[in-house]
Amino acid sequence: MTGRFIKYKNAQPDFKGTIFGGSAICFEAKQTMKDKIKISVLTDYQEQALELHYQLGAITGICINLNNDFYFVPYALWRLCKEQWDRQYFTKEDLKEYKVRFNGAVNFLDFVNGNKVEFMKEFVKG
Repeated sequence: MTGRFIKYKNAQPDFKGTIFGGSAICFEAKQTMKDKIKISVLTDYQEQALELHYQLGAITGICINLNNDFYFVPYALWRLCKEQWDRQYFTKEDLKEYKVRFNGAVNFLDFVNGNKVEFMKEFVKG
């Protein structure tokens, strides 16, 4: 069985909420069956919403299904790709630090390497 993101509307980010401890969180979910994900998958509105929440200090990211592997990528890293690098995509190798557990459900706060999103500084504006 594989996981799949289903997007119902474009009006708001895919998820906005509060995690245990009181931190705000906002993310978009994207998927591709290709070997890389282009940063252009975010619409201008989605990027603006993530940017606003990032500037306000929320945990922000993009939850990605990349050819049936799942990652929770910090929005701050996504911004760097667009602003500073010579390419406009990420590969599995680029994202291996951000791979999350999948057990029939995507555990986007539970990284395979044991890290927890609420303790990772790269998810919030520093």
